[in-house]
Amino acid sequence: NETVLLISSPTIPSATSISSGIANPIIGKALNVSWEAKKAFDYALRFYQGLESDWGKKFYQAQSLLKILANKKQAEKFQLNKSNAEFMSFVEQADCAPPNHIRNHYGCFSIKSFWLDTKRLISCFEEKHHQNMTILKTKFNYQDLSFEDDLPRWKSFTAKRIIFAEGYMAEKNPYASFIKFRSASGEILDLKIPKLSKEYAYNFGNFLQPIGNQIFRLGATYAWDQFDSPPSDAAKNELLENFQKFFDYESLVVNHVKGIRPVVHGRKPVLGQHPEHKNMFFFNGLGSKGAAYAPLLSNLLSNYILQGSAIPDEINIKRFLL
Repeated sequence: NETVLLISSPTIPSATSISSGIANPIIGKALNVSWEAKKAFDYALRFYQGLESDWGKKFYQAQSLLKILANKKQAEKFQLNKSNAEFMSFVEQADCAPPNHIRNHYGCFSIKSFWLDTKRLISCFEEKHHQNMTILKTKFNYQDLSFEDDLPRWKSFTAKRIIFAEGYMAEKNPYASFIKFRSASGEILDLKIPKLSKEYAYNFGNFLQPIGNQIFRLGATYAWDQFDSPPSDAAKNELLENFQKFFDYESLVVNHVKGIRPVVHGRKPVLGQHPEHKNMFFFNGLGSKGAAYAPLLSNLLSNYILQGSAIPDEINIKRFLL
């Protein structure tokens, strides 16, 4: 058993806390299957259902994600993908009829996905965390970190190891300067849409996720700067225009928030050991795929640290040291 000190700043905004929580194995305009999707989704299912059983709480929900094909090129790619066994393993229903009042589309199909209530998950974790863990709500200052006989020391705490899992804030981490970050801000709206079916989540370039009480979460924009600025009218208008292009429904904006996705060069996660400090490790770069990939990747990193198991080359931190 390991004793863990978790340091989490209460003032730094968390992308996880405002995340849509949608886990979508089919990504992008090209309708590609995400890296190691089957392994990640199978592991996530077992992991989250195990937590629900242990904690007696509910935050994981299997769902159908209705993919609205936005143009002729995308519709043609979908027809080609029907011969791809990996792709079709995630398709729940091909060529399904869209709900009423969805317009300007070139067909639809439904994807096997899941939704994670990330805000509830974090709350449950803080309430139910293991007795061997202490959560310290404070800002981590890098200048307070030192090493004694290769062991990390922070303020009055000395540890066997330190793991940085700090999202986009790692761009300011002097120990992570060799990692090529390209983080992206994203804005999200909560819309009240009384007449839209909550049978599905929807993807049409943006996502639209039912979260209860006739509220749907709409997102998200991408911007490679403006991290410190508040949510903008320009982003809100961009989201609403794309929603109205496909959905002929009345809606009311009830909330507007902004977060920062931790993205690294190549758009794959980054895991592994610091090249000089052997007891320092990194877990980052999950972008918008944390709900699906965090369980599998955290298991990979813990097995690497405790058992010396290999980390795949595609996500190994060593790729930034070549």
